[in-house]
Amino acid sequence: MEDIRKWESMPTDCLVNVFGNLEILSIGTIVKLLPKLKRLYMDGADLSKENLLLIMRGCKELECLNVRDCIGFKENDEEILKLSSSIRNFRCDGSTLYDDSDCYMDIYDGDDCSD
Repeated sequence: MEDIRKWESMPTDCLVNVFGNLEILSIGTIVKLLPKLKRLYMDGADLSKENLLLIMRGCKELECLNVRDCIGFKENDEEILKLSSSIRNFRCDGSTLYDDSDCYMDIYDGDDCSD
């Protein structure tokens, strides 16, 4: 609850820098409490395509969205690129559906990373 109060008191044009694994509750909190957010940096985050789309649809005033080197969506995803056309500065280069090192470990353990 204390974390939500921190989000509520943020100015709408603030810069938010997020690292790590984000659950749907955290994404929903960002969208609900900061719908007028202008700049969001999430480089290297574990971020699913669904959660990224939720942010892009919910924070309609984003001017800068940086989601480079994230795990959970492909950098060349057509739906994401289409939705990003309204964001002045959008970066998603290096983002992949899964972590290549995880795939290596799965293959080494006898599993594969095929879909």
